[in-house]
Order: sequence, then structure tokens, then C-alpha cells
Amino acid sequence: MAASTTPCSRCCAPERRVAPEAVARTLVVHPGALGDVLLAVPALRALRAAAPDGELALAAQPRIAALLAALGVVDRPLAFDGLGLDALFTEDGAAPGALGDAARVVCWFGARDPVFVRRLTALAPGAVVAPPAGRDGPVWEHLVLTVGAAPDARWRAPLAPPPPLVADGRRRLSALGWDGRAP
Repeated sequence: MAASTTPCSRCCAPERRVAPEAVARTLVVHPGALGDVLLAVPALRALRAAAPDGELALAAQPRIAALLAALGVVDRPLAFDGLGLDALFTEDGAAPGALGDAARVVCWFGARDPVFVRRLTALAPGAVVAPPAGRDGPVWEHLVLTVGAAPDARWRAPLAPPPPLVADGRRRLSALGWDGRAP
């Protein structure tokens, strides 16, 4: 299994720590591009609100998952490719082990393949394998509804990078010649 991506302790938000016996981990799977994953932030916030003491893990493209962890949206970033979910698209593929410690699985991927859905829900009973968004409303609302929450303006608050992350970005841009004023 590929190693998970973790934000650095120097500039990124600290990881939220919860006593191991109290953790009910929610694993969210979203392999989409940056814009698609950003549309999922309201649903991720709704999941966080539903289980504030649990761990929220996001399996996505490694840099995108790390970004959402650095912004405090999720607790644990995971590399989507490291889960081995591709094996669930065939009847004889080996079952991935990364789902075992998740109390809840939400998958925004693979809903159109009945073999994948059946095998994933057999591995993670109660898993939500959400269908793609339709044309009848905003994508963020569809994703919030798939996690059992109601669309609410509070889930759509702007993302705010923590001050250490902003300061690190300024240092890096300055090192590349940024004058601190130009956009």
C-alpha cells in the first residue's frame, strides 16, 4: 500500500488528535480533480459536524488530500491509489484492506458499476456509494444530501488557510522573486 500524504508540521494546520478508543473514522473516497473535490467541501464539513470527535479521512489525489488536511477540512489525507479500490471492479480482484478500520465509508466514485458497488458494500456494510450529480441542482447540494445532511449555507463558508501556511507561501514566493505587492 502506498504511504499516505501528511501535511508538514512546520507550516500546515496541526493534525486533530483524538483518543484511539474514541475514534470512529469516516473514510471519504473522491478521486476527482481539484475543482470537483472543492465542491465536496460542504459535504465534508457536514460529515465533520455529524461526528465532531471522530476522524475524517479523505482518499483523493495526494496533493489535493494534503491541501484539504492543511486547510483543516479533513484530519487524515490518504492517497486514493493506495487504497487498491480498482480491484473491486472485477469479481476475482483481491479485496483492499484499507477500509477495515473505517466505521463509515462514503464513496463519490464507481456508482455506475454494480460489481464495484456490491463488493465495496460487502467490505464496508452501510457504505454510501453515491450516484453522480444530476442536472437538477448544484453539485455541492447533491454531495451534502448523499451524506444525509441538509444543504445549509454554513457548509459553504470560504476556506481560510491557517496563518502559518500563508506565511510559508509568502516566504516561498519571495524566494522566487515576488515583491510582496504584485498579484
